[in-house]
Amino acid sequence: MRYLLFVFLVLFSLNIFAADIQAELSVVSAPSVLREGDLVQALVKVWPIESADLNEFRQLENMVLANALFVTDIESIEVSLNNADVVEIKLLAIAKPTKENLSSQFVYKGQTIQISTPALHVESSGNAPEDYYIMDQGLLRSSLYSTLLISGLLIMALMAFWKRNNLKSLLRKFRRDPVAVARKKYNEVFLKASTRKDYEEIYALRKDWMNLIKDHAPAYREFFQSMEQHQYKRLWTSEETNEVKNHFEIIRRSFV
Repeated sequence: MRYLLFVFLVLFSLNIFAADIQAELSVVSAPSVLREGDLVQALVKVWPIESADLNEFRQLENMVLANALFVTDIESIEVSLNNADVVEIKLLAIAKPTKENLSSQFVYKGQTIQISTPALHVESSGNAPEDYYIMDQGLLRSSLYSTLLISGLLIMALMAFWKRNNLKSLLRKFRRDPVAVARKKYNEVFLKASTRKDYEEIYALRKDWMNLIKDHAPAYREFFQSMEQHQYKRLWTSEETNEVKNHFEIIRRSFV
């Protein structure tokens, strides 16, 4: 009998304690006429609570308060600076008209607490309820992550494509061109020529390097004629050497 009486007293005291806890919703900033989709700052005060578990109040997120405010984010949960027994929850909510008679209440450590709310009226935008959608913050973060990941992959693919094309261009640029190599070779030979032996070698290979020259000026014929006259002589006089050299000087830069 004493045990039943003790249980009754405990339950009765808990009911009294629950009834003593109060909660009140107030709108901090809102236009004079709320329209569907308006962003509203609100404040919920809960008291008296000693040594409050602040995480318990996270459950207010995604709730509909006053049949008109959909809580999208909890900005802060903290004990009031003016009263240590009061917990203040700052909320961001979106005005959303609803036909349901939702009660503004939550459960704190197993105790149901009713939230006193002001009378709010939200004008509908005319869209059907199913057209109105509020993205969950987790889904928003997931979507942002997916967008960044896809963008990164596209950028990497474009960079790989650019590098591949540029690599091909560089390979084509530095690929050994037989004609270019031959022109470079004879250009060096012509620039270094200064002796009878050099002129005779150039004359002997004339068929090879003449194919690399587009315009065959008369100067080439004059050089050939000088070589034909003097190449078989055992020794060249200074006049003959100067004749060949002067004709060659005219064509020395044939490959520039």
